[in-house]
Amino acid sequence: GHALLRCAEQIVAEQGKPFLRLDCWAGNEALRRYYQQAGFVDRGVVEVCGGGEMWNCRLFEQRIG
Repeated sequence: GHALLRCAEQIVAEQGKPFLRLDCWAGNEALRRYYQQAGFVDRGVVEVCGGGEMWNCRLFEQRIG
């Protein structure tokens, strides 16, 4: 998991983007903790439609560079 996040950080940095953003199902507490321990900041929850159902999505971002 950490290797994939580092790879994504490298790609974002090479493209000159200031942030790496990702999201997950808001109810997945283990994944939320994992992202925060990896340096991502919790930016809140939005409701999204997926597969014909509404669900809560937790947004995260990390400053690059």
